[in-house]
Formats: sequence, structure tokens, C-alpha cells
Amino acid sequence: MEHHTKNKGDLAVAKTIADLTEKGYDIFLPLSEHLPIDLIAHKSGEIYRIQVKHRASGFLEAKTQWADKNGSHSKKYSEKDFDYYALYLPQIDRISYPSIKFAGCTIRCEECHSPTPFYWFEDFSDLTDEAEKRTSKEFGWKVSDRKKSSRPATRPAKRKVDRPEIEVLTKQIRELGFVGTGKIYGVSDNAIRKWVKHEGLDPKQIKCQNNFNN
Repeated sequence: MEHHTKNKGDLAVAKTIADLTEKGYDIFLPLSEHLPIDLIAHKSGEIYRIQVKHRASGFLEAKTQWADKNGSHSKKYSEKDFDYYALYLPQIDRISYPSIKFAGCTIRCEECHSPTPFYWFEDFSDLTDEAEKRTSKEFGWKVSDRKKSSRPATRPAKRKVDRPEIEVLTKQIRELGFVGTGKIYGVSDNAIRKWVKHEGLDPKQIKCQNNFNN
């Protein structure tokens, strides 16, 4: 059975290796699958630790998540974990290389009409430590003119549960089923299915390895 998330990760790694090789880097692969780095790049006597991400959203996760018999856990990344992200943006088939300093930020690659400044993918074409935010006006895009509401501003509702990364979630589903995974986060099995759909996956394609009731 094909694992959609693993295939996406493999594609991102392959694209990154090809792109960095064209840019003159020597690429090395770590032997362990449990490290926070996916690649090691070498150029001009310098070593760079790379974590590869396949993200259409352009969001750079600021923490790692995993699950065990004691439940779900998370840990914020630090500069000791890796040096740069390799962010593969599938909708444009391009890779951006922001440093770990950009953890928690979003890299845009499509037309935007928001007045809020943003980071642009072309400013990260190589390993990048600093970048200025862009604006829609710079690109000649019309900024949305939203009329102010007479109602007092309210904060958007915060999620009651922090969702895990999709790789962690699918692993839990294969081991525990949708019902068992829901119990970890205190939500229903249908909520877990919605989380999966939100990531663009089909819940029916994720099969439990045990005989749990899904």
C-alpha cells in the first residue's frame, strides 16, 4: 500500500538534492531516520544541516511532534537541531531555503491581496539567513479594501486541541485506529477523519495495522 505522506516527503527530498546539487553543493544523507535533519550540504568548506518540508501552505513548523504510549508530545526546534529548512512548494515546483530563524513563519509563493507584509519565496532561492518582508503593492496586486465593521473586534477562536503533524497523525491511526487516536487527543474518530481531510488526504486510504474498530 502506498503511503501518501511518505511519498510527498521522498519527493521533497529528491527535489532538494537535485536543486542543491545544481547550486554546487555536495549532498550527504544521514543514516538515522530519527534525526531532525534530512540532508547535509557541503560547499566551500562549510557544512549545513537541512530539514526538508513538503508544504503547499508554505508554513514552517516551529516544533516537532511525536506520540508514544504516554500520549502526544511536542518540542520546539532550536538552532542546535538544524540550520536551514528546504521548503518544497509543490504548486510551483520550487524550493526555498530559510534558516531556522524563520521557524513559525509562512513563505508565500502565490498572488496575495492582503495588506499584511509577507515573506516571498524568491528571496530564499539559496540558503538564507535574512530577508525583508514584501507587500502586495510591490507586485502591483490590488489590496483588499475591507470595510470596517461597527462591531467590536473579536479574537478568532483558538483550537481546543493542538493538532499533530500529519506524519505523526497517520502513524497513530495505523497503530491505534481512528477511535484510539481520537482518545489520545480527547476528540471523536470523526474529528480525526476531518483532520486528515484538512491535510488533503483520504481517510479511507489509511488502514489500521491492527484489528481495532475504526
